[in-house]
Amino acid sequence: MVRRDSAGAILSAGARGAAAAAVAQQRQRAEQQQRRLSRIGGHSRLRYRESEDYTAALTHVKEQQEAAAAERLRLAEEAAAQTRRQAEADQLAIDQLNADSAELVIANQGQWTAVLNGMRYVPVPGSERTTVQQERQDLTDILLNTMRAVIWNNTMGELHSQSTRQLQHDLNHNVKTLAAAVKVADNQLKQLDARIATLEARPPQAAPGCTTDMTDMTKQLNGRIDHVVNLIGDIRVFNGPDTISSTVAAIKTDITKLQTRPDAATKNFKMPQFTISKFDDYRPTL
Repeated sequence: MVRRDSAGAILSAGARGAAAAAVAQQRQRAEQQQRRLSRIGGHSRLRYRESEDYTAALTHVKEQQEAAAAERLRLAEEAAAQTRRQAEADQLAIDQLNADSAELVIANQGQWTAVLNGMRYVPVPGSERTTVQQERQDLTDILLNTMRAVIWNNTMGELHSQSTRQLQHDLNHNVKTLAAAVKVADNQLKQLDARIATLEARPPQAAPGCTTDMTDMTKQLNGRIDHVVNLIGDIRVFNGPDTISSTVAAIKTDITKLQTRPDAATKNFKMPQFTISKFDDYRPTL
């Protein structure tokens, strides 16, 4: 008995050792798997962070490119605007210079005309015009024609400017008149809308001259009419005449139909003989 117990104890101790070793191996494997998963997760997080950093860098570069493009566009627009303003200023200066020159020519028209006419060649009998005199004559004609063209152009420009100013004045006046008319019409529409809203919000009232008794009588009359209509039935299916004249016409039509029937021929009735002398001795009883 003692030996069997010792053997059983030895066997049990061996089994427990094997079980403990198996558990230790499983735990070790689990820890190894956990470490592997941790390393994998760390690598994944690292790659995710790198991806986020790359996306942020791309976004930043794109924003910088868009900002640079917008700045280039703004600078180009400013340069174009500056060029346009400079061209307008130059044109205004040229126009002002031309206007001043035209005014000067117009103011001294008589003087310049006299000077140029004095430069004309006066023919002398027995002599011919030299080349210098011919060129001077041509220059005089060109200057006179140019002066007349300048004066004419300036006169037409003044007339055009006056016409433009008058048209602008008329247009402004018409616009103001139309705006005032539109404002008046808008006010009238608002007043009409307010009046309609007031009438719609007002409780129903009796008609002018209609007292409460008349209203009650009207209600009673309407009730009686409804009662008669209910007794008659649906009025829409009533096929009788609608007016007195149509009723008379219908009666005449019926009489005509009766007169034209074959059995409506005239018949002679024989009246029995009546002797009144039979009643001579009649004495009423009192």
